[in-house]
Amino acid sequence: MVTKTKGVQKRIRELAPGMELAKAAHSRSGSRLFDEGVTLSGADIDKLKNWNVRSVYVVPET
Repeated sequence: MVTKTKGVQKRIRELAPGMELAKAAHSRSGSRLFDEGVTLSGADIDKLKNWNVRSVYVVPET
């Protein structure tokens, strides 16, 4: 799915280090975990898993 911000929704299990967030990532309770534009590391992906985030929007690969 592509949004107006040209982000592609990815499930957490589909993420890889180096992907850039197209939109801020929030926990299920609404807490902001990462801002738009953050390049994800392996530790960042683990944090999203630990917070039970199901999906995020990333910048499409070109």
